[in-house]
This record gives sequence, C-alpha cells and structure tokens, in this order.
Amino acid sequence: MAHARPGALFVVGDPKQSIYRFRRADIGLYEEVSAAVGDEVVLSANFRSVPGVVRF
Repeated sequence: MAHARPGALFVVGDPKQSIYRFRRADIGLYEEVSAAVGDEVVLSANFRSVPGVVRF
C-alpha cells in the first residue's frame, strides 16, 4: 500500500462481519487497512437484498 497510486486501491469491508472468525475474518486486518487508507465511503443503499426483505 505504501506505493499505491491514488485511486488504485479499492477495499470493501464490514467490521461487523469480523465475528466470522471460522471463515478467517480478521478485524485487526480491517482496522489496519482502514487506518492506512484513510478515506471511507459509506454506502447508504442496500444492494444485497430485495426491497421486501429490507422493509420487513
């Protein structure tokens, strides 16, 4: 990451998913990358569920 061009690194993460340790989730790695990158964009729209599930 030290030599990455601006805009060359795209990371997706959710610290709430770090509970899945059995799937090798690593909150420490997420926090390390998040601190190193600095910029954060929070999505306000859910692209994973259909509207009926979200409204339930």
